[in-house]
Amino acid sequence: MTLIDLGYADTEPVTASPRRARLDRRLFRWVAATAAVLLCLATLTTSVRPQSPAVRLLWNRPGAGMNLVAVSDHAILVMAGPRNQFLTSYDLVDGRRMWAHELAEPTDYVDVPPGSGVLLISTGEQILRGRNSTSSFYTRTTALDAATGAQRWSSAGTGSIWTSTGAAVLQETDPKGLTTARLRLVRLTDGSTVWSQETPGVQQVVPVGADPAHPDRVATVDGSGSVWVLRLADGTEAASGTVDWPPYAPNLGELTLLAAQGDALYVLRSTLHDAVVTAYSDQTFEKLWRIDEKTDNDSLFPCGQALCLARYNEITGYDWVTGRPRWTAADRTFTTAAPGDLLFTTDRTSGSQLLDSATGRTVADLQDATVVGGADEDAVLTLGTSHSAPGRTVLRKVDIHTGQVSVIGFLETAADLGCQTRVSLLICTDLAGGLSVRALG
Repeated sequence: MTLIDLGYADTEPVTASPRRARLDRRLFRWVAATAAVLLCLATLTTSVRPQSPAVRLLWNRPGAGMNLVAVSDHAILVMAGPRNQFLTSYDLVDGRRMWAHELAEPTDYVDVPPGSGVLLISTGEQILRGRNSTSSFYTRTTALDAATGAQRWSSAGTGSIWTSTGAAVLQETDPKGLTTARLRLVRLTDGSTVWSQETPGVQQVVPVGADPAHPDRVATVDGSGSVWVLRLADGTEAASGTVDWPPYAPNLGELTLLAAQGDALYVLRSTLHDAVVTAYSDQTFEKLWRIDEKTDNDSLFPCGQALCLARYNEITGYDWVTGRPRWTAADRTFTTAAPGDLLFTTDRTSGSQLLDSATGRTVADLQDATVVGGADEDAVLTLGTSHSAPGRTVLRKVDIHTGQVSVIGFLETAADLGCQTRVSLLICTDLAGGLSVRALG
């Protein structure tokens, strides 16, 4: 990611207009290493100029950033080797190597289910060669102990639905990897099967629940539009019905997604010329409402408190319950999710903004900023280059209640490939492949 100046003075806070405010989510808690830790890291760190007390370099490792694959609350995971078969875990705070594990086969995917104590690695790659293209998919999941790197279990199926009860939904595909032939709920601790259901022809699987962070069901849809809702606890059927589901057309610029929000299921369909949304009750499958917009260059996506339709030069947020437009933000050319149910948007003239996804209201003008992933209930962080010291990166905080932007520290080198946060630590990579960790506060 390219870092561009926010346009603010490095030493003075900027206050947005009173109407800009609010936000929400978590920023940072915990942290920082002592001077003794820094002395122990002499072999890992390079010498740097004095830094702002609010942003302190803990360690860096040249070359490791290009192979960063995952970050947990306590470790950074890096791949190495010509086929990415060597996985190494480094302690977040002091950079010491905790363990290294040689995988039986290469992979590109490592997931860290929160609080599980395991790392889930996609394995069993299958390559399909067609006349004009080549594709691949994975068929197995291998779990490693996050603390030691030892293998705990390996099982058929892959997935990305991790429940709050320490279990994962794994999908076993057909031989070509096009549909899900079976769903299984497995315990993350040992990979044992809680329940198993055959699901022939299923094209998509989504978690369902009043609280998106703690789903209690999964919904599946096949090519004919038949939907089954299964209870996560035991795999039994909670509801079933039919939705409008177009035929699979991968080469026609069409995309159809099944989504869940609250007590409803949604079919989101985008083509080159229109966007269609149909909402259904997740109990009776009664149609609740429908949106059919005839526009060019549009896309549909969930955006926190609203369902967003992004056109060429504007974004409209629709109410999940009624389907009515809640707000429209004009002259926006790019949109992505930001921490705290916010939207990070850009336009052609004034640069970047943070919008409240519930109202579309501008929380703060960022000009040409980049938002750092991770926030608390009161603030988000942004990165930009400094006018006063070329080559230096400025870290700023946006107060979501007042819209005030203030400088909290500096990075002595540009974090060209971006940064993320974990428990009051800032993890950054640069174009030279370096990986660095700094304490905030």
